[in-house]
Amino acid sequence: MKNKICASCGASDKPFVGAFCVGCYAAKNKLFNFKPPALALCVRCGRYRVGRDWKTLSQDELEALFEQKVSSKHELKNVKARLGNNIVSFNILLDADGNEIALKDYFPIEIEKQLCEECSLKSGGYHEAIIQLRGSEARIRSVAKTLVGMLERETFIAKEENKKEGLDLQVGSKKAALGCVSRMHLAYALSNKLVGVKDGKKLLRVTILLRL
Repeated sequence: MKNKICASCGASDKPFVGAFCVGCYAAKNKLFNFKPPALALCVRCGRYRVGRDWKTLSQDELEALFEQKVSSKHELKNVKARLGNNIVSFNILLDADGNEIALKDYFPIEIEKQLCEECSLKSGGYHEAIIQLRGSEARIRSVAKTLVGMLERETFIAKEENKKEGLDLQVGSKKAALGCVSRMHLAYALSNKLVGVKDGKKLLRVTILLRL
């Protein structure tokens, strides 16, 4: 059987992948012209947009996101990504025709600095609910610490306002405010205030009064 000759360099004494020797195959397949997706970064909270959602991502999670993008697009295994100074580098091991091929390449990442929807609403003072905490100062501090922690996992607090009679929390989501108060098993009174009309529907802001 006639020996193969590399279609690129003419070598015949190396392992082959298709018509090319291992070295030329690796040189000609720089991640298949991969283009890293632009990253949207909220300049206020530091979260990244993944699909339609905004998430807090560690460096490891960001690198895993790029690895998944490359692996799913090109059906590759053993992909390792590293991020630094707005550059993503990839190390890939390919098993082609029984030969292990190492590919490495670097790509600049475009960072789009934006405000996420939540921070945009927060910066504008938007809130659907007001939680009023009334009682002794010690009791208010204790309940507020737990309540704020729960709320910040589900929504945002537009403003904390200390008043002579207690503490008011302006909360982004009415649903989250009612849910957190209910899960704390606190008795409360509700009142609604009309704050506008949108698409023919009344917009109501709920006030949740907690007497502690």
